[in-house]
Amino acid sequence: ALRGGAGVLDVAGGGGDLAFELQCRNGVRTTLLEPREVRLDSRQRRWLRKQGEGGLGPYRHIRDLLDERFEESDEGARLLREAACVVGLHADEATEPIVDAALKYGRPFAVVPCCVFPRLFPQRRLASGGA
Repeated sequence: ALRGGAGVLDVAGGGGDLAFELQCRNGVRTTLLEPREVRLDSRQRRWLRKQGEGGLGPYRHIRDLLDERFEESDEGARLLREAACVVGLHADEATEPIVDAALKYGRPFAVVPCCVFPRLFPQRRLASGGA
């Protein structure tokens, strides 16, 4: 299922570890949407050299945010329409936009949030009432 359409869209994927594992080691086409520069580490480069020309090669990296401007771009709209799945692992403030975009475009999604951002969302409280 993950190999269909445009493959996996990994949003705010940090150093690209998930994108590398999916595409390079498992043959699942993956696009990393991450605004920061990302470089393969020495272990990843070594692994790709050993694979030669047979695999999909490194994942595609788009330096951008998942925001309205990205959604309205031709490339962004196509990726969101055709993604097999939209994922965000510890995607920080991109967690909510991931869910919103996946629902808007009818795409499956998986998020593993990491933070509650107490300054942005002061109303979020533990069941005990604590912060």
